[in-house]
Amino acid sequence: MFSPSLQFFMFMVMVALGLTLAFLFDVFRAVRAVAAGKTRLAGHWFTDLLDLLFWLIAVPAILLTLGLGSWGQLRTFTVLGLGTGILLYAALGSPTLLPAMISGLTALTRATLRAARFARRATLWLARRVRRAASATGRATGRIARLLLWPLAWLLGPLWRPLAGPWRQWQERARRSVREFLVRLAGARPPEEPPGSSGDGDTAPAAGAGAAPAPASGGSGREGQGGGLLALMRALLGRGGAGGS
Repeated sequence: MFSPSLQFFMFMVMVALGLTLAFLFDVFRAVRAVAAGKTRLAGHWFTDLLDLLFWLIAVPAILLTLGLGSWGQLRTFTVLGLGTGILLYAALGSPTLLPAMISGLTALTRATLRAARFARRATLWLARRVRRAASATGRATGRIARLLLWPLAWLLGPLWRPLAGPWRQWQERARRSVREFLVRLAGARPPEEPPGSSGDGDTAPAAGAGAAPAPASGGSGREGQGGGLLALMRALLGRGGAGGS
């Protein structure tokens, strides 16, 4: 049996707990109201999330208060104290504090959004300024480098002129090597002289009964394509030789 003074103390502790839980519930209501108006989070899932968070705070608080205040014993005056605290806040505190919390959270949200927009604009402005400064610095550095290197180029000019001719000759040889490689890759080879055409005055054998038969039409087509490709390569080589000479 608890003494009246202890019962009164436990009753007042539960009243204070009821006031605290009611105030916390109003805080969640204000957050839900501001979120519904600003961030479009008025869905059922957001309300359920806030309710779950509230009960995760309220249930351990009630159990801890009962364990410390009444040694884990649930009495009628403890339940009455909790209900009295909730009713007192709902009657006296909620009509004034809930609109004030909504207004405060709304102002805080607007200020945060404005600060975020300002920071974004300031960052973009600073990035543009840095990019322009870097571009101007690069152009100035290039001009200064050209001015500083111009005397060096003027001094090295006489050394480069004797090397210009061999450099061009090497380039021409490289082009010829590439052309010869392309000719070999295409399969077109220069025709070989027949053994009888040495220029001794020997006449070619007359076409008669012992003459070789004419090649097939397929072979003649291939020889025609090879001859055309060979003529094209000869023209290219002839132009390259004329340019080199």
